Amino acid sequence: MAAHGLLYVGTQNQDGFQIWRSTTGNPASNADWVRVVADGAGDRYNVNAQTMKVFNGLLYVSTVSLPFLSGYADMKGFEIIRIWDVPTATEVGLL
Repeated sequence: MAAHGLLYVGTQNQDGFQIWRSTTGNPASNADWVRVVADGAGDRYNVNAQTMKVFNGLLYVSTVSLPFLSGYADMKGFEIIRIWDVPTATEVGLL
C-alpha cells in the first residue's frame, strides 16, 4: 500500500502481524525497511494484516485472527487499526 510517498506492507505472523514501511520499496535493501507495528498491534491473536486503506490522510489496516494460525480456540473476528506512523520529512521527500 502506498501512502505519503512510502510503501507499506503487512505480514502474517503467529505472534501477531507486523507492518513495515520503505522509502524505496526495494526488498533487497534491508536498511531501508522499518517496522512500524509489531505483535499484532498489542494483540498477538491478530495474526494476519489484511486490507490497507488511506482515509483522511491516515493509514488503516484490517486484521483477522485465525484459530489454526494463532492457537486461539475461537474465531475472534477482525479489527480495524489506525497506523500512527509519522515518517520524517526526508523519508517523504520534503527535504
